[in-house]
Amino acid sequence: MSDIGDRRYAIEDARRKYMQSVMHDYDTTVYHPAREQLVKDCYAEGHAGGVHHDNGFGWSWMYCGKCGGRYKITGPNDERKPDSGSV
Repeated sequence: MSDIGDRRYAIEDARRKYMQSVMHDYDTTVYHPAREQLVKDCYAEGHAGGVHHDNGFGWSWMYCGKCGGRYKITGPNDERKPDSGSV
């Protein structure tokens, strides 16, 4: 039996781990704070449009068409999480 699939997974997994390690400081100090501020600013303006997502476990939400943040989060028993300015 071929080991091509296992080798592909190992190559891609090694790349993913390397990228996470070299981007960690940038993501922590620059990317994540900027992204969080963007979503908060968009929430203040009002999220709009986007794509509906259903996770298959009863939760659904919209991804904002402007910032990509989640809003209109609804649970399996019709629970509703308040829209927030978080990613």
